[in-house]
Amino acid sequence: MELREARFRKKMTQYDLWLLTGVSAPRISLAERGFAVLRKREREAIAKALGMPVESIHFCSPVAGGANENR
Repeated sequence: MELREARFRKKMTQYDLWLLTGVSAPRISLAERGFAVLRKREREAIAKALGMPVESIHFCSPVAGGANENR
């Protein structure tokens, strides 16, 4: 399941997730749109806050032309 869908199902805003995880809302937004790659610690914190195994959440791949395209 995509990160955004998982967050919506839990009726959480990006701000809610920020408060629970310490991962900023702008960074979550970038990750949901494929413009940022989350670190392992960030993925684990988000999965825990959503009450899901980290493996069950699809953290978007960078989009063509995105900030992480050449990494």
